Amino acid sequence: LTKEMESVCNGLEKLNSKLKMGLLKMEDYPHYSSLQQKQESLKEFQTYLSSLIDKISKYEGQRMTLNRI
Repeated sequence: LTKEMESVCNGLEKLNSKLKMGLLKMEDYPHYSSLQQKQESLKEFQTYLSSLIDKISKYEGQRMTLNRI
């Protein structure tokens, strides 16, 4: 997950640099949009996993069954 986020952030960084310099081409926009959506999805997934870890840590050492993650 961390490597994927780094990859997306690096890609967005490069495209943002091109955008600031005015070098972003029309064919770059779909990729740019895709990377932004992917970054947002990864952030949501990280938040979900973090909340799940917090919930599970409450029951550390206890026996429990997870029906759905």
